[in-house]
Amino acid sequence: GMVGRARIMSGPNDRTGPVLALVGQETDLSFYASEADRRGSPVLVLGVGTGRVVWDLAVRGHVAVGVDPSEVMLATAEERRREEAPAVSQRVRLTCADPRSFRTKERFPLILAPHNALALMATLDDLDAMLSTVRLHLAPSGAFLFDVLNPVPQRFPVPDERQDAWHPLEGIEPPRPIFAP
Repeated sequence: GMVGRARIMSGPNDRTGPVLALVGQETDLSFYASEADRRGSPVLVLGVGTGRVVWDLAVRGHVAVGVDPSEVMLATAEERRREEAPAVSQRVRLTCADPRSFRTKERFPLILAPHNALALMATLDDLDAMLSTVRLHLAPSGAFLFDVLNPVPQRFPVPDERQDAWHPLEGIEPPRPIFAP
C-alpha cells in the first residue's frame, strides 16, 4: 500500500522525509527518480508508452532509453522533445522495438517496466522473453523495478446445473491474467 511505498521512497537523500503524493501517478515518478539518483544512468524503460517516465527522468538529469513496440505511443513521446530544452532532450533516446526481443550492447544500472508493462505480456513465454531482455541488459548489481496491477476479478455467471442448459460463455475461455491478486 501507500504507507509501505512511502517508506521505500524515503532514503538518506530525502531532506523532507517520506515523499507522499496524493496523486498515485506522481508517486511512481518520484520513486523511480530516487532509484535513478541512487543507482545512476542510463536507465532503460521497457514499455515506455507516451514517455511520462523517461521525460521525468531526463528533466531530473538522467539519461533514459525508452523502448516500446507501438509507433503511435512513441510518436506521442517524441512530441515532447519540441517543448524541452536541448540539454533535457539529448538525454532521451526512444526506440521502437518489442521488449521481448530488444537487444543492445549497453548495460544499465536500472531497468524499469512501469505502467503494468510486465502484465501486458499475453503468455508465460512472452513474460520469460521480456525477463530475458532484462537479464541481458542489467549491469552487475543493477536493479529491475516494475509495477503490476492486480486485475479486477472476473465474475462469471454460474452455469445452470441441468445437463442440457446452454451457458452464455460456453466455449469461451475466461481471460486468465498472468498476475492474479
